[in-house]
Amino acid sequence: MKHRCLFFLLFVEISGFGCRKTTPVPATCVVVAGSTDLHGVVDPQTLAVEGVTVRHGGLSTLSGYFGALRQRFGRKLLLVDGGDIYQGTLVAKVSKGAAIIAAYNLMGYRAAALGNHEFDYGGEDGDPDVNSVLKARIRQARFPFLAANVIDRESGRRPSWQNLEASEIIDVGGTPVGVIGVITPEAPQVTTPQLVAGLDFLDPVAVVTSEARRLRADGVMLVVLLAHLGGKCAKVDDPDDLSSCDPDSELHRLLTSLPKGTVDVAFGGHTHSKVAHWVNGAAAIQPLAQGRQLGYVEACLKPAGGIDRQASTLHAPVSLCLDEWEDGGCGPRPHAARVVPAKFLGTEIHPQAEVEAALAPYRAQVHDLAAKPIGVRLPRPLTREGDGPSLGDLVARAMAESAAVPLAVQNRGGVRDDLKAGELTFGDAFQVLPFENRLVVYDLTGEEVRELVELLVERRDGLPPFVAGLAVRGSPAEPQVTLADGAPLEDLRTYRLVTNDYLGMGGEGAGRIFNKADKDGRRLLDQSVLDAFIDYLTRHFPSPPEAAPRRRASH
Repeated sequence: MKHRCLFFLLFVEISGFGCRKTTPVPATCVVVAGSTDLHGVVDPQTLAVEGVTVRHGGLSTLSGYFGALRQRFGRKLLLVDGGDIYQGTLVAKVSKGAAIIAAYNLMGYRAAALGNHEFDYGGEDGDPDVNSVLKARIRQARFPFLAANVIDRESGRRPSWQNLEASEIIDVGGTPVGVIGVITPEAPQVTTPQLVAGLDFLDPVAVVTSEARRLRADGVMLVVLLAHLGGKCAKVDDPDDLSSCDPDSELHRLLTSLPKGTVDVAFGGHTHSKVAHWVNGAAAIQPLAQGRQLGYVEACLKPAGGIDRQASTLHAPVSLCLDEWEDGGCGPRPHAARVVPAKFLGTEIHPQAEVEAALAPYRAQVHDLAAKPIGVRLPRPLTREGDGPSLGDLVARAMAESAAVPLAVQNRGGVRDDLKAGELTFGDAFQVLPFENRLVVYDLTGEEVRELVELLVERRDGLPPFVAGLAVRGSPAEPQVTLADGAPLEDLRTYRLVTNDYLGMGGEGAGRIFNKADKDGRRLLDQSVLDAFIDYLTRHFPSPPEAAPRRRASH
């Protein structure tokens, strides 16, 4: 009789007849957790304070945190990634991304969004298919890559690439979860245009709405969106406070454009910023890039499906420490403290042994090249921001000196890391400029130079590109572009300028400028931006004689 009564109470609870306070039904919950924009960073970074170091970030550290999540949540855990998985490090470059996908397979990822930098390695040697490396990486993955808004221009349908899907239904501990993937419609502007020339990238609103409806009709209880388009929030301490978030970011605009309840969890990427907020009824989460953070949501379900906001927990992104200071965290501090192993969810963090074993041959393959000194000793760190000439401006100076031209423009997104003080290796320099872009010289009118800089300022939300021979002053809304000495650019006068072939071939939308430039003045140089930068560093910051002999890495 007691069991019969319990059955009845459960029935009326689910049917909506009341009894919630007297007979609570435990919610079904799943944990959506993951990373985004790893960019091939395998090893943890180190932070030194008074000679004491802690390690943080990278794929190795991430694997340890995922182990702790799996130990806590078991089969209820859904691991996902927001895209841009492998481009950016020597390990990734030499293996063309295979090392990172091999590790992801072992870490238990269940789905990933397709990122714009997944296209970067182009075609295999001798293969006319410019996407053959990407197709190989997607086939290698034991999880689907998702891109619902990518269309093959010739067929008008999604590309028929093995293991590339619009969405996937995944069993998460007995709960059917629908996962949809989208990529930023700006992919043609933020990817070398020739690598995506046969594809269209649709506005995701209609695509996500349609795909979510289909998944719910197929019986899924939760809809998760993996979006390689992101948000930007300065604060993540209160998930209900959106005041520090950019309402014009792609992730925010997408979620507020969808009918409420279309998606339950949205996992963002691409902007290298953080989000942990409720947006139009969806739990939106986005951790920082390069394995510095993970994001996770404990998503509890309503009886009929969909996320129960009150029962769910949207966690702030978790900073990933392999070691931490005794009083917590692994960030900068005025004075060193005792270092202890990091813990998460009560578990001491160690990289997963099987992941480390899989990465070992790839690490060995690049070890000598990465560790080779380049004959440079920096007296102080060089950073992309801060007082005086930035690291990016030095890259632009290196380009101008190498090409023997007065002006240079380098897009901000092409300079990916800062440089530490002390002796530098090839690996240090490669981390700054991992894209292997070549130098290209153009003859532009003063009007075209100004138009190029203004375009790049607009593309980077008011931040100017890195330049040499030029100055960018004024407000972000109305930048004033002059020569470095303040002299105005003359509209009809011709100026010789060097940039990288990513911009020269139309990246960031610059094709509309370079396509109308004087073709007789265009020269593609047989030198990479990285080569020019290393040459510049060896001239301006040479190692003293007592240091290791100056040697140039072959790459």
